[in-house]
Amino acid sequence: MNRIAALLAGAAFSAAATSAMAADAVYDFAPVYDWTGAYLGAQVGYGWGNGGVQYHGGADPFSDISPDGFLAGIYAGYNHQFSSRWVLGVDADITWHNADDWAYRQVPGSPPFNDPDYMDGQDIKWSAALRGKVGYAVDRWLPYVAGGVSVAKVNLGNIDGGIYTDFGDATFTGWNLGVGVDYAWSDNLLLRAEYRYTDFGNKNVEHPSFFPSTLHLETSEVRFGIAYKF
Repeated sequence: MNRIAALLAGAAFSAAATSAMAADAVYDFAPVYDWTGAYLGAQVGYGWGNGGVQYHGGADPFSDISPDGFLAGIYAGYNHQFSSRWVLGVDADITWHNADDWAYRQVPGSPPFNDPDYMDGQDIKWSAALRGKVGYAVDRWLPYVAGGVSVAKVNLGNIDGGIYTDFGDATFTGWNLGVGVDYAWSDNLLLRAEYRYTDFGNKNVEHPSFFPSTLHLETSEVRFGIAYKF
């Protein structure tokens, strides 16, 4: 009887040990998502900005302009995931904007006046960015930070004495910094949510029929994207 009990106990112990080893094997070798690869996607979002124009001449008038509106574009990039789960990548995009604003012109040291015959406007037409990307993979989640250079094409106009003048487009160049998260919905379908800040700095321009001026532009954007990973 004792021998049978010992045999049963040994069999039970052996079965438990085998089950534990199998569980460990499943745990240790369970597939983990690999972020390495190229991707191509589309994105939409909304942006708002702080812009303005400072004229140099006369009473040095200025306007504080705040363009805002929706945006849509395409993006592409490449990620490389290391064994430590850190991910390095490069990301590029081009975006079409529907962001503009007009503001009343003011004179330094004078009380604010709202005269529709004296206004300035900025209309962001498109932008593009090239960024480096650093993230940390948590299986199918990839939180990241990204930063790099940006360019934007902005249309400029003003109303002076009730007369509208289109001064054409100006190209801004600046830097950007963003934080976001990618999620692998499937092995090939990636979802993205991101906040991005871009500072285009100051740009000096010469108007053929008006005072020289300094333009300023910075933007904040929330973007949502979907991409295919190759």
